[in-house]
Amino acid sequence: MHDNSLLKLRLIYYIQTLISLGNVQNTKNRKALSRLRGSAHRLAIEMGRWHIPNVIPRNERTCPVCYKLEDIFHFLL
Repeated sequence: MHDNSLLKLRLIYYIQTLISLGNVQNTKNRKALSRLRGSAHRLAIEMGRWHIPNVIPRNERTCPVCYKLEDIFHFLL
């Protein structure tokens, strides 16, 4: 398995064990957490895969604020 995929799975596992969706009362927060877990968020790391026919290379999917790779780790931390 690719290292980034393993890290992503590990992060999702930790999110699932620390925060249960049933414990999140705020609907907006529960929806955002569900999107992170299901990779249905609007971060550059995912949106770059959606550009058809020219997929944006992974190393060019940067944060609009600091211009570093924008993935789930960067977003959360």
